Amino acid sequence: MKHLCSVCRKSFDRKEVKRINKKWICKKCSKEKRKLKRENLKRNILKITKEQESKENELISKNYKKKYQEENREKINKYHRDCYKKKREENKETPELKIKGSKIRRVSRKLHYYLTTEEKNILYLKYVKSGFDKEEIKQRLINIKTYLKEFIKKLEEKKELEETINIKFKEEFAKLLEQE
Repeated sequence: MKHLCSVCRKSFDRKEVKRINKKWICKKCSKEKRKLKRENLKRNILKITKEQESKENELISKNYKKKYQEENREKINKYHRDCYKKKREENKETPELKIKGSKIRRVSRKLHYYLTTEEKNILYLKYVKSGFDKEEIKQRLINIKTYLKEFIKKLEEKKELEETINIKFKEEFAKLLEQE
C-alpha cells in the first residue's frame, strides 16, 4: 500500500514513510525537518545568530586540533621512530641459508661425526658477516665437510674410542670457527 508524503507530495511504500503528528512524511523530509528543528532550538534558546554559530564551530575545531596534536605528538613521533628502527634492522639482517633436505635433528643418542644444519647455519652467518658471496660460502662449507671426514677417517684408522673421536671432532670444529 502506498502513502503520500504530506510535505513533498510523492507516493512511497509503507517502509519509506513515517507517521508524525497524524501526517505521513518520507524519510528525506523528516531528516530535513529534524535538522531545521535542531538549528532553531540552538538559536532560540541560546540566542545565537548564524555567524556566531559558525565562528564557534571554527574555534571548537581549531582548539580540538591543537589539543589533539599536543597530546598525541609524542605518541606519533615514537611510532615513527620505531618503524624506522624496524626497517633499519630488517635491512641489516643477513639472509639465512636453506639447505635442501635439511630437517631439525632431534638429539640423537649416538655420537655424530658430521656437521648438523645448525652448525652449517652458524658457519654460513659467520661467512656472510665477513663479506663472502653465496658461491664462495658453499665452496668453503664443502671444503670443511671433506676436511672433517678425512680427519675422522685418520682417527678411526688409529683405532681410537668413539668418545675420544667425538671430543676431537668438536675441538676441530671449534678451531675452524675461531680461524676463519
